[in-house]
This record gives sequence, C-alpha cells and structure tokens, in this order.
Amino acid sequence: MSYEISKRDLYAMSMMAAKQDLRYYLNGVLLEVGKTESRLIATNGHLLGVLNIGGKNDIKPGQYIIPIDVIEMFKPTKNGSPTLFLEPVGIGANKAWSLYDPLAKVTKEFHMVEGNFPDYVKVFSFPQTAQKVDLKKSAIKELMHVDVSADYLAL
Repeated sequence: MSYEISKRDLYAMSMMAAKQDLRYYLNGVLLEVGKTESRLIATNGHLLGVLNIGGKNDIKPGQYIIPIDVIEMFKPTKNGSPTLFLEPVGIGANKAWSLYDPLAKVTKEFHMVEGNFPDYVKVFSFPQTAQKVDLKKSAIKELMHVDVSADYLAL
C-alpha cells in the first residue's frame, strides 16, 4: 500500500504551513485522501492553501498530517525524483509512515502529526462547481511573500 505524491506539490504547500506553532496540528501539510480525489491542505492560521491532486492511491481514505520537518528533507532538486512515495510501516500502536524518494534513495520513517486539522471547507464560500476564486488585493499581497510556482496560482 502506497500513495504517489508530487514532491513539488508537497513542498509548495509546505510554504503555507506553520513551522513552530503551538497548535501542533498546523506544523505540517494535511493529505486528505478520498475515494475519488485527494487534496493537500496547509495553513499557518493566516494563509490557507488547498490543492487538488492526482496520484496513485492505495492507502485508506482519511486525513494524514505530514510533519513539516519531514517535508523539508525532500525539497525538490534537479537530481531527485519528482515523485515521492508515502507508505505505512508497522501495525497497531507502532504504526509509522515512510516517505521515499526513489532516485535519491532517501527514506524517512516518521509518525503522522496527531490531532484534528481545522475544517478548511468552512473558509470557502463558493459553489462546488467553481473553477476560480477571486482573491482580494490584500490576500494577493500576502501571497507575494510566498515562493510558490505560478502553476499553482491562477489569478
């Protein structure tokens, strides 16, 4: 059982995650796995990013918070793989996870962040069929301080 995830997507969303917040559940990126679609969600309490992602999914649907320090170990590079593989390791109370870069041959075992990620859906007030969200000028100014590829921001 594994989940294939884009290193670039994961790292881009980590830019919006808290780094050392007392609300420990914000110190990571939420991977929300559904039966038909998955999302990466990150917030620092002021900015919120949601990215619908594809990927080959063999893990159980649910919410998984990947710690920020683990994500930072897998920064996109020219030599590394563009894809990471997330898979469970162990069973029961000792259940851990592994993030693996096949080209760089780097593996990190870790435990998901425990806790409940905020209900991000309540922040958005657009119909589910919407394709674009108009941002206020103040929000755009805040995003200018985040180094995210233009592929992720459609204005």
